[in-house]
Amino acid sequence: MNDFRKQYVRWLVGIGFFHMALLLAAGVAVYGANRAQLASINVPTGALWTNVSLFGFVGSLLFFSRKVYVYLITDKIGRVLQSFDTIEADSRVRAAMAGYFWYLVWRPFVGLVVGPLVTFIVLGGLNTIAKSETSGTLALSVAGICVIYVLSFVGGYTSSDLLDYLSKTGGKLLISTRHDVP
Repeated sequence: MNDFRKQYVRWLVGIGFFHMALLLAAGVAVYGANRAQLASINVPTGALWTNVSLFGFVGSLLFFSRKVYVYLITDKIGRVLQSFDTIEADSRVRAAMAGYFWYLVWRPFVGLVVGPLVTFIVLGGLNTIAKSETSGTLALSVAGICVIYVLSFVGGYTSSDLLDYLSKTGGKLLISTRHDVP
């Protein structure tokens, strides 16, 4: 089991480096999307949506990078390996660890969706509050754009908790509707 542990710790460290490479790539993408607009205050609509997607992704990526770090310092791998009695459980150990690894690698990409979703909700609320009779575009100040960026980052950071909550709620709803059927 000790060889398994070393192998899986290496995988977690590799995932941590992968997250940092993605973080750098997202920073380059944000700079590239905004390079032409750095001199002006006006942010085009395309750059706004690119930015909120990337800020949501960065928030989610930082959350899962922290989770990888927590798994390493709290010896999550050791606890998972101790839950299996013998080496004959090799395939079950590999399946359990593969589930953790896929979760840590792919779940940060949910931030690409949650960032714009939060922005849709905020802009929809602002448009509703504005009560304008024309269906023109909603003008945002620089501070308003910064607030939207911060909210998309926070939305990405909390995307795991949000999806876990929706999953539990959906499970409860399915269980409660199952009991109602004769």
